[in-house]
Amino acid sequence: MSVLRIFRENRKVDYSLRISNTNEVFIEVKKTGVDLEKHQEQLLDYSFRQGVELAILTNGTTWWFYLPTKKGDWKSRKFYTIDIIQQESHDIAQKFIDLLSKANVQTGKTLKHAEEIYKGR
Repeated sequence: MSVLRIFRENRKVDYSLRISNTNEVFIEVKKTGVDLEKHQEQLLDYSFRQGVELAILTNGTTWWFYLPTKKGDWKSRKFYTIDIIQQESHDIAQKFIDLLSKANVQTGKTLKHAEEIYKGR
């Protein structure tokens, strides 16, 4: 898996997790304390247009996970939140493995896991 910075329309997606030159996950990183609400539409719109099925918006302490190609408004596409201050470190580490490990991204387990969380919320 490679990580690439993607530039778009005078803006950039901070990171793209790629398998075989295909964008699989977009990650947009903001400064600690930044209100993520103001940035989700931009990330999700670009992810949707690029066909990227998993997008993440973070300010370092809060991580919002989205399925951009789902129907509905932007907020309804958010399926999981990690708060590294409030949640147990073991639970956080496991979610990062489940959703971002190279093996899971490659095999499609990431999206299956994300779909299960989305349906169960």
